[in-house]
Amino acid sequence: MPDVVAGHSFGEFAALVVAGSVSFEEAFRLVLTRAALTHDLAEASADMAMAAVIGLADDEVESALGSLSEDMKSSVYVANYNGPGQIVLSGLRAAVAAACAQMKRLGARRAVMLPIEGAFHTPMVGFIGQALEKEIKSLNIITPQIPICQCATASIAYDAETIRKNLVAHPTSPVNWTVMTNSLVQFGAEKFYEVGTDDTLQKIVRRMYPAKRVGSLLHEDCYYGVVRDYSV
Repeated sequence: MPDVVAGHSFGEFAALVVAGSVSFEEAFRLVLTRAALTHDLAEASADMAMAAVIGLADDEVESALGSLSEDMKSSVYVANYNGPGQIVLSGLRAAVAAACAQMKRLGARRAVMLPIEGAFHTPMVGFIGQALEKEIKSLNIITPQIPICQCATASIAYDAETIRKNLVAHPTSPVNWTVMTNSLVQFGAEKFYEVGTDDTLQKIVRRMYPAKRVGSLLHEDCYYGVVRDYSV
C-alpha cells in the first residue's frame, strides 16, 4: 500500500482510483469523455501544437516567452514542467514554433515540435474543462484512503472537495511535475515507484533526488506510487 500517489497529466485519473477516491467505473467513464473531447480537438486544431524544450531553466523559458511579440506571447504557454531543464510548450503552432526558435537562440539543447495537435494544459482548451465540469461535479468522489498530489496545484489533497476542484482545473492547468516531486519529498516520501513499463518519471526523480530510492512498481513492493500518463 503506497503512502501517497500522484499522476502525471492523464495519469491522475488512475491515481484517484488507486487512492480509493473514485471508483474504477466512474474514472473510466470520465476518461472516455475526456478522450473523446481530446480527439475532437485534435481533429479540428491543426493550428495548435506542442513542443519540448530541453536545457534551459524554468525562469529562462518563462522570460523568453515574455519577450515574444504581443500576438505570439498570448498564444503560447508552458504546459508541462517535467523536471529541471525539461519543459513542454503548448499553444498556436506559429507561436510555439517562434518560441522554439527563441529557446534555441538562448542555448537550449533541444527545442522541437512534438507530433501532437492540441494546446493541452492551457487556457486555450478551456472548453474541455467546461464540458467535463458538469460530470466532475456529479462524480461520486469520496475522501481518499491515500493522499494524492494533484497536477492543478502541485500540492497534496486529502479531501473530496479539494480533489473535485482540482479536477475541474486540471485540463487548463500546467502539469508542474517538478513542484509535485518536491511536494512529495516534503510529505516524507523516501521511495518512489513508477507504475508501468516506462521509466521517464523515474529518471526525473532520480536526477532531482539521487539519494532517494527510485524504481518500478513492476519489480518491487510499492511504498510510494507514481501513476504516469503515456501521452503528454
